[in-house]
Formats: sequence, C-alpha cells, structure tokens
Amino acid sequence: MEGRSSVHRVLSAQGFQTVSVGPGRLRQNWRNSRNRILREEYRTQGSGIRHRTPRADKGLAHAGSKQRREGRTRNTRRLRARAFWNNGVPRRTSGAKVSRSERDVLLGHLGAGSMKGLLDTDPYVLPRGLPVPIDDDACRHLLGMKMPSFSLRSTGVHAVNLADASKRNSVFFFYPETGKPGALIPDGWNDIPGARGCTPQSCAFRDHYQEFKKLGFEVFGVSTQNLDEQIEFAERNNLPYELLNDSDFRLTKALQLPTLEFEFKTFVKRLALVVEGGRVEKVFYPVFPPDKNAELVLEYLRGKYVRS
Repeated sequence: MEGRSSVHRVLSAQGFQTVSVGPGRLRQNWRNSRNRILREEYRTQGSGIRHRTPRADKGLAHAGSKQRREGRTRNTRRLRARAFWNNGVPRRTSGAKVSRSERDVLLGHLGAGSMKGLLDTDPYVLPRGLPVPIDDDACRHLLGMKMPSFSLRSTGVHAVNLADASKRNSVFFFYPETGKPGALIPDGWNDIPGARGCTPQSCAFRDHYQEFKKLGFEVFGVSTQNLDEQIEFAERNNLPYELLNDSDFRLTKALQLPTLEFEFKTFVKRLALVVEGGRVEKVFYPVFPPDKNAELVLEYLRGKYVRS
C-alpha cells in the first residue's frame, strides 16, 4: 500500500497527535519530532530539568532542592539510556543499568566527542555540585602511628620499603582510583562523597612536587588499583613521584584506613599523611576539593618549617 494516505498517531512536542499522511511523510515527521524533543532535553540537561515540588513538600525550600537534585540524576540516566538504545545497545527493563561493555558499543558508534555534555568522560575535570565528604573520625587513630616495615610495588624500578621511606620526611596521599580520558565515569561514582577527583589530586601533587622537595619532603601516591593502570597513569601524566600499589590492601589494613564500596569493589578513601621519623605527624581527612590537597599540605609544611 505504498504511497497511500492513512491515519497514524504521531509523537510530537505536545504529545501524541492523530494525522493523515503517507508512510514516507509519517516517518520523516516522527524523526523530526523525536529529534526536536531530544535537542530540547539535551539543551536543558546542563542546568538540570526542573521538576515540580510534591504537594506534601510545598513551601519547603530544602525539599524542593532535594527533588530537583534527584530529578537531574533520574533525567541524566534516562537520557543516557535512550542514547545507548538508539545506537545499537539492546533495550532492557526499566531502570536497568548499562554495563561498561555496552557503553563501549555506544562510543564505537558515536565517539566520545559526539556525546559531549551528555556523557562524563573527562577525569581531569571536577563537575560542579559534587557532594562534600564529612569527617567521620575514621582517621583519628592515625596521628602518631608508626609506619609498617614491609615493601610495596611501585611505578618505579624497585619496590619501596615503607619504613625506610618514612625515615625521611615524606607525604603519602591516598586516592580511590584514577580514570582514563574518553572512558565513561560510572553512574553513581560522582554521588559518593569524596570519590571523584583522583586525577586532579595527583596532578596537583605533580605540579607542586618541586616545592615539596625544597622543603625536604618526598611524595608518594597510593591506591588499590592494579599496577599496570598505575604505570600507565604515571607515564601519561609525567608524574615525578612514585605511585605505590596496595591492590592487596596490605597497607590499608595495617593502618586501618577508611574504605568505600562501589559496584562490588573496595577502594581506599582519599586522604593524605605527613610522615616524619617513621611516624604520622599530620593527617588530612577528609580531602575536599581534591585538587587543593597538595596546596593545603604545602601550607601546613611552610607554616611549620619556613621562618618568616
């Protein structure tokens, strides 16, 4: 029946409408309507699509703010899921998360550049509105604690003995896990207080490394991700200091450091230790914002060692 007019229900910006058009024109109208709606949603995504405050909370500012935050999160996931399904990733049940392998399929279709503003793929950037971690006293016991005497593998040539390294003045900063440019930040990672920002934290210590050296301090970064990822990260960012590998959580357990859980994995929380004479002299926890961690540690050291 090609070319004959018929009655169809078409999705438009105002909802479903009944029209009488030919099949070819119908398909074009449907595509135009869909693209117009998507453009509007993508354009408003940056500032968040506002949702009405529930009647029960009407007049309560904090409730309305919470509703808008939750609305932005739901809307982001919905738009991402729609983009995945429209580009070769199978449709799934409502609310189902998209796996990393399925995200790779999407990037293979579109490339990360075409999804700018929709997909979070830049670990060097700290998004606005990140939740601020609170001090839960999980590091109170560290002050004055002696560093253990075992060795950890590092991004350098040899393993680093913690006791030997701690005899000299040293700064150890801990972080959960670094990412790669172009790789998608997992959904929910930014919602964990203190989780986002490992790359900016590490690069800040790189940029201020010579200032630490002038004060007589060595710098070490520590994380629980695998050594190959640490080596790649150190080479890509030209880190002048070594990254220590604690993938077996030996140091984390020895110092009883706080951890967080995400997608069935355990990560060490972000913190920094100033170690002198083999013992912890100063603890920085929680750390926020992460890109200012190096500056705060330097400010403390200058106040202690630099005479005016």
